Amino acid sequence: MKTLGLTLFLVSLLIISSCSKQTIADASGNFTMTPSVTYLYLLRHTPFFTELDTQQLRWVIGHSEEWKVQTGGVITTSQHETDYWILLDGGWRLSCDDKNHPSRHDEAGKWFNPSITNKQCELTATSPSHVMRIKSPVMHEMINRGFTFKHHLETGFPMGAEL
Repeated sequence: MKTLGLTLFLVSLLIISSCSKQTIADASGNFTMTPSVTYLYLLRHTPFFTELDTQQLRWVIGHSEEWKVQTGGVITTSQHETDYWILLDGGWRLSCDDKNHPSRHDEAGKWFNPSITNKQCELTATSPSHVMRIKSPVMHEMINRGFTFKHHLETGFPMGAEL
């Protein structure tokens, strides 16, 4: 009987550990980012994605990564990849040289791609946030498929010229 109890305990522990999501290092090396699940019904109401139909939303989910970021987590810097980052929920601050550009998920600055500037920039969560990473070739493919992001990309960081 003790063997059965120990076996059930070990199996339970294995299941729990395999389901837990490991926190990973952010762009500055601190462990502030955790993989997250993207839910269709939530994504449908996220400002950046409200104009997409269900098939397009499913395509986005299948070709992106969602992350939960702790306050103070550095999402990306201008020294990292040139992927697109979309703010799904929460807030962030883009700091470039001596200028700070805070934004919430329902405001114009809800996306960032390090390739839009040649300055030293850092994108940091200002509250517990959910962000989506979309690799640049995937974003270009979505635009070519007619996904209606153009308005958001054009208004994303209106201060782009200042960056």
